[in-house]
Amino acid sequence: AKALQGIKGLDKVMKFDYVPPVEKRRNRLTMNYVREYCQKLFDGFVDKAGAPYYKHCEFVGETAYRFALSELGMSKEDANVIRMAGYLHDVVEDTDISVEELAEAFTPQIAGVVKLLTKENGLSHKRYIARLMDDRFATVVKYADSLHNSMIERFPEEERDKHRKKKCLDYLEQSYKLKEKALDDARLYSVV
Repeated sequence: AKALQGIKGLDKVMKFDYVPPVEKRRNRLTMNYVREYCQKLFDGFVDKAGAPYYKHCEFVGETAYRFALSELGMSKEDANVIRMAGYLHDVVEDTDISVEELAEAFTPQIAGVVKLLTKENGLSHKRYIARLMDDRFATVVKYADSLHNSMIERFPEEERDKHRKKKCLDYLEQSYKLKEKALDDARLYSVV
C-alpha cells in the first residue's frame, strides 16, 4: 500500500476526474456520494498506523456527526455539513484538489470548513488551532480528528514508543480542549 505522505503531485490525484459537473450539485450532497468520493480519492493509501486512509476520514466524519447531534444538539442539517467536512477534512491538505474545486463539487460552506481545517505553510500550530476554533463546525471536526489521532491502539505494538505515546497524548489533550470549546459554544448558542 502507498503511504499517504508524498501524495501531492501524484498523477492519480492531480488528474482526479471524480469532481462531477456543477449542474447536479444537490445529488452530491448525499453521504453516499461523499463516502464514494473519499474512497476513490484515497484508494490504495494508508495512514500513519498502516490502515486504509479512508477509514480515518470515515472515523472523523461519523464521530463529528454523532457529537454534533447528541452532545451539541445541532440540527441534522448542520450536523450533516460537519459530517461531510469531516470526511473531506484532509482533501485540500493532502491532495492537489483546491478549496475552490471542493466548493464547486460540494458547497461553499463545506469547502469553507475544510479550508479552516487545512494548515497553511508557515502557520504555527497554536495559530492554526486558534483560527479554526473561531468556527464551531471546524472545531467539531478537528475534535474528532484529534481524537482519532490520539488512539495509540491503532498503531502496531512496535511503533508504540515514547515519541508516539507523547504525540498521542498531545492529540488527546488537544481533542479535550476542542471538545470543551464546542460544548461552551453549544451552551452559548442555546442561550441566544
